Amino acid sequence: MGNWIVRLRLLPFKSRKILIETTLTAGLSLSKLSFEQVVEVSGKLTASKEADQQISAGAIVEITFTSAVGKTFKYKVETQEDGTYQLLPSFTPDEVGNWQLKVNFISNEDFKSSESSVSIVINKGLSTIAFTDLDHPKSG
Repeated sequence: MGNWIVRLRLLPFKSRKILIETTLTAGLSLSKLSFEQVVEVSGKLTASKEADQQISAGAIVEITFTSAVGKTFKYKVETQEDGTYQLLPSFTPDEVGNWQLKVNFISNEDFKSSESSVSIVINKGLSTIAFTDLDHPKSG
């Protein structure tokens, strides 16, 4: 039986920071385009309305285009002071078919990640023939 001595060592409690919810939008100039027509992409990254802190300039947004056959094109852009972003230069798809556009914000020390996706249809282009000299046609 006897006497017991118990020693406890308390470790400091590390609190986990709660990350702020975000919303990421993706906007397109058009969702149906002709072959080799330019796709303009822009959007906005915003913090939840309850947050005291807003998105600052320089947050990284990843933009990924995926073709109908699975070929991917990836870009990284930075947000402006108001949370907006734009892909410059614009993107020109090189295949006909259904494409996917995915934008993604990777979480950082203050904000949770968010993403958005949009479908894009690339149609066959139109061919035109122009005659420059109708008065003097030539064959050959």
